[in-house]
Amino acid sequence: IRLSVSGPALFHDLPEQLRRFLGAFPHVRLSVEELTSNAVAESVLNGRAELGILLGAESSPGLRLRPYRRDALGIVVSPEHPLAGAAAVRLADLLDQDWVLPPDSAIGHLLAREAASHGAELSTRVRVHGIASICRVVQGGLGITVLPMRSAAREIASRGLVDIPLAEDWAPCNLHLATQRNAVLTPALTALVDMLAIE
Repeated sequence: IRLSVSGPALFHDLPEQLRRFLGAFPHVRLSVEELTSNAVAESVLNGRAELGILLGAESSPGLRLRPYRRDALGIVVSPEHPLAGAAAVRLADLLDQDWVLPPDSAIGHLLAREAASHGAELSTRVRVHGIASICRVVQGGLGITVLPMRSAAREIASRGLVDIPLAEDWAPCNLHLATQRNAVLTPALTALVDMLAIE
């Protein structure tokens, strides 16, 4: 089984879930590749992966999506940042900030689209891949970021950072399992999807 996953999925309990699955299906060969959510969708659509886990629920006629984990986007700042004591924030109040964002990511595209709706363009100071790298740069005081708060909670806490909910109707940002819409799943893949999916 070839599995493509968005980075936030690895910060939930996915590794432990996969270990349990392999214990129940010891003859299954499993390969896992971390990609951006956009690339995860593409890898499933073009057959490079049988299963993907991606952030958000961008509709695609070629994908069948099932919920994996519930999450919501929040701002992450250093404890010295002026926003660190805020109970919640809106994007309109953050347009003058310097940002730390991953390149070509679902979150980055969402933020750019929402900023454009306010007639603005975000100033992205640093582009790095992965939650750990993003949090390290924010810890260093080079900008703020947006992350899925539940997925990134451990990394945020381990670096002494502050997460602030986004008071936006687009802030809910759940993780989904993705397969090709018309694919016939093998018994092992069906078992993996059923184990991972939440109802």
